[in-house]
Amino acid sequence: IGLSKEFVYALTYGGAETTIFTNMFSQREADGSRSFPGLEPSMTTEWYDNWHRTHPETARWQNRKVQGWRRDGFVASMRHNRKRFFRGGEDRNAMDNFGIQATAADILNEAMLEIVEQIPHRGWSEFSGPCLQIHDYAGVYVPESMGERAARIIKEAMTTEIKGMPFPATPKIS
Repeated sequence: IGLSKEFVYALTYGGAETTIFTNMFSQREADGSRSFPGLEPSMTTEWYDNWHRTHPETARWQNRKVQGWRRDGFVASMRHNRKRFFRGGEDRNAMDNFGIQATAADILNEAMLEIVEQIPHRGWSEFSGPCLQIHDYAGVYVPESMGERAARIIKEAMTTEIKGMPFPATPKIS
């Protein structure tokens, strides 16, 4: 699963076939061994070609980001239309990245406002409330007896839909 996830992640964020190979080839495990032993350039080239043949919408979506920037002078998030102007010039990978990450941040920022309202700082106990929000993670401290309730609040706050595409949330209790 790690191999395919890494490939699709790199491709979605605008990686060219040679860049994808180079990045995957150089990745190492904690012990220093290669994460993807046996990986050859011809493999990522084949995957890249197969992906774009079977998923032509990926390249169209990436090209629309660049065309939009050329036309409007910015790339915007899909949720709140937050803009980035790329004053240094065209940067295809950063444009794809911004579109994805800014929209994800919009979703999580909305969710955190709802979570803070329902699980306020010290509202359920001396230590309860939000404790961490990073990337696609919202963490809260609550009394153990309130874990299921907090999980439901987080799931409801973070689950959303944009342009017909669902973005589910799967809270965990630890």
